[in-house]
Amino acid sequence: MASVTVTLDPNAEDRRVLRCNGKTPTARDHYLLSFNSTPDDPFSATIWKSYAPQILWLLHKLRLSTNSRLSHCNMHPTGQCPFCSAEEDCFHLFISCSRSNNFWAFIGLHTESLLHNLGVEQLWMVNPLMERCPRIRSTVITCVLWNIWKCRNAKVFRSEDETNLMISRRYSLVSSLLFSGG
Repeated sequence: MASVTVTLDPNAEDRRVLRCNGKTPTARDHYLLSFNSTPDDPFSATIWKSYAPQILWLLHKLRLSTNSRLSHCNMHPTGQCPFCSAEEDCFHLFISCSRSNNFWAFIGLHTESLLHNLGVEQLWMVNPLMERCPRIRSTVITCVLWNIWKCRNAKVFRSEDETNLMISRRYSLVSSLLFSGG
């Protein structure tokens, strides 16, 4: 293999691409340029404006520790739902599981028309609460999802079967505190 020699000339013309103001590009400019073609996540504003962004972010990115995810990471023997025999992914847990469907119906909402391939985010699009204020709608939906998650965890970690009344009381308490300014 031939050896190549490079000689740098400190007097050579600077051929870097300059910014529109004639200044040398910064690391920030390169960062913005590299992500310029990446589309914004349309659901991110909903997540970060909510009162519980952590659970929504994990849910949106399918990173909640469902049995299916834990099984995929070799941390759980099966991906089976604790309430039924189906695979427990995020959509199943919050929408299609008979247990979550039962709770949604108990509070007067029906989720049977939601499609698996569109994810749980459909709840924000279809507005099952018929609530005009996006922040209130997002908060209530998140509160319901959080309480379904807590119900699931009670079953998994304490072998407790929470009743719809128990879940709705917890949900109502949180909702009343949020909307009363308490």
